Amino acid sequence: MNARAGEQLLRDLLADFPEQDGLARGIRDCEHEGDRLARATLLRLAERGARACALEAPDVHALTGALDDVVDFAEEAADQLGLYGVEATTEQSLEMAEVPVRTGTRRPAARPLARSRAPTAPAPPCGWPGRSGAGRRTPRGFAGRP
Repeated sequence: MNARAGEQLLRDLLADFPEQDGLARGIRDCEHEGDRLARATLLRLAERGARACALEAPDVHALTGALDDVVDFAEEAADQLGLYGVEATTEQSLEMAEVPVRTGTRRPAARPLARSRAPTAPAPPCGWPGRSGAGRRTPRGFAGRP
């Protein structure tokens, strides 16, 4: 639900920008909550072990990271509106912001498929960093890369 809330807040921010620029704080709150949820999910997986989950551990890492990234990217988009001094949004930006909102309604339908799916991907190599953030783009360059 956190990813969906972040998507909807970004769409609403873009629809009424700059009048609704206070929504950026809501997106930032969703981003912080997403980080907390991701850490809690991965910690729970580590504590209970892979056998306690219907998905393989690498799949849980990937899914958790992907859902967290949805809100991270929404926050980044909201931040860049102010960073680049955007005065008004375009129709194209509104259409693009609507895509994750529309597709987000399909996420719950995928849950039964995930539980019944047989593992297809090999386990990651030893030392796999999981969600370390390595290689993620930041305002100052790439995180975790020399």
